[in-house]
Amino acid sequence: MKRIILLLTTILIGEISHCQIRDDRLICDPYPTIINKIIPKIVNDQVVDSTYTIRVLKCVKSSPLGLKLEAGYSRYFYSKKTADWLGQHGGPNFGLTFIFENANVGVKFKPWTLDTKNSLDINGYVLPIMTKLNPIKIDYFLSYNFNLQRNITFEPSIGYTRSIFVIMNEESAGSSFSIPKTGGLVLGISSSKYFTLNYNEFLSIFGNVEYAFVDYTKVSSDLGYGYFDFTIGLAFKGYFKKLVLKRI
Repeated sequence: MKRIILLLTTILIGEISHCQIRDDRLICDPYPTIINKIIPKIVNDQVVDSTYTIRVLKCVKSSPLGLKLEAGYSRYFYSKKTADWLGQHGGPNFGLTFIFENANVGVKFKPWTLDTKNSLDINGYVLPIMTKLNPIKIDYFLSYNFNLQRNITFEPSIGYTRSIFVIMNEESAGSSFSIPKTGGLVLGISSSKYFTLNYNEFLSIFGNVEYAFVDYTKVSSDLGYGYFDFTIGLAFKGYFKKLVLKRI
């Protein structure tokens, strides 16, 4: 085990680096484009149009700004008290990330629908067993990419998660009843393997592990604290591009 840890540490230190997934080169068409320009000139006290021709190469350069769209499946592991109510369930995970170089800021939306495993006392009101519930999670996060060779990245993150509970069958709880919201700090680390689709456009397979410091006792004193979130999924990542005309 020690040898495996030492080997992984050596690879990480040796490969973490200045290599960037984003290609910053100027990519130009192989054939020039002819542009005719007209400029006014004064000849014998009269304004006449003069035409001249320039040859340019149409080039594309990547911007450090980009977007990442991701979709995956998350599995949640709550403390025992919370799991007695919600169960250890899973659900889809949708993310939108804004990129600047290797820094990221984004949001994740994690919906699901389940039937509660037990009744729950919420501030004196008992929510019955088998209540159809949407335990929605919304994460706001900051992260940073550490790029390795072979288009592999590690991405630690920090953020805030919001837990919202929406009752689907209101007839079981009463239309006027709502479950208190809660939230807390979330820390995570993600690893991705990228595959090039086009110039600075990538498809990736990723895995993510997070721990959310959510105090569910704010919802009910019968619940516990925190949960783990394990996610696997696919993502599309692309950088904005700008047109550059290179005169030749």
